[in-house]
Amino acid sequence: MIDKSWIESPIKSKEFSDGVVQFLEFAFSNASIDGKILCPCIICGFSVMCNRAEVFSHLLQRGFPEKYTYWHMHGEKHVQCNVESISQVQNESTRQYPMNDMLNDVFGIFDNNDPSNLPNNDNSRGSEERSQEETEKIKKLLEDGNQELYDGCTKYSKLSFIVRFYHIKVLCGATDKTFSMILDLLKDAFPHVKLPSSFYESKKMIKKLGLGYEKIDACPNHCMLYWGSSEDESRDKCKVCNTSRFMSNENDIGANVILDDQHRKKPKSAKVLRYFPLIPRLKRLYKCSKTANS
Repeated sequence: MIDKSWIESPIKSKEFSDGVVQFLEFAFSNASIDGKILCPCIICGFSVMCNRAEVFSHLLQRGFPEKYTYWHMHGEKHVQCNVESISQVQNESTRQYPMNDMLNDVFGIFDNNDPSNLPNNDNSRGSEERSQEETEKIKKLLEDGNQELYDGCTKYSKLSFIVRFYHIKVLCGATDKTFSMILDLLKDAFPHVKLPSSFYESKKMIKKLGLGYEKIDACPNHCMLYWGSSEDESRDKCKVCNTSRFMSNENDIGANVILDDQHRKKPKSAKVLRYFPLIPRLKRLYKCSKTANS
């Protein structure tokens, strides 16, 4: 077991600095990507990839999260239960339904591991009545979550592999084209592996987990958002600086010309704000059994 008592020590103490060095050795040995890890300091909050010197500096200046005593974001594994019978039950459940815990935290409706028993309406947690369409969507997620990546694979399901693959794409800043090319290579090299047919299908699968965002056109000079009132939403120019809402494309002749009554080439926005609604995220936060109690 790793001694983590230093986390509660004062930042300026030798115990804390020695503990940070211990953490860095562990993290860079188990979770390093291109010489960087997710910085856990209270400012970066596991959202920024930094090198060793940067993480060391951040932690000594800003502190280490007090409640981060299980370093799951940096490669630490769960400690297995010593009771053999309980361990066997947990391992069997994990092999058969590896994504149920995550989906349960997302939707809060799974009282057992049988997708066929998924109710159309959920009353177990006081949730509102669900539509048939949403129920079918969750059933499909369960199927993907329980489908082995290949015959005999117990570590990854189809869904868990794609979620992990997409996570690496985001952390490394890989393009959609890069994701597609690697996906095609994997399917070509391992034809027996159950993978989505394209990046588009992969993204559709992940989007079913919820917590998307809204795109809102913005003035390139940060004067206004084309959002709110119907008048602002329909504007073609900024009401403050009079800058065009759309990008100019001199090489694309007729970009704004109406081709016929049904077809019109939509101009590209000069700047787009991605809005992540807060309320759905708060609901998700307190629905999750692991975060609601912290």
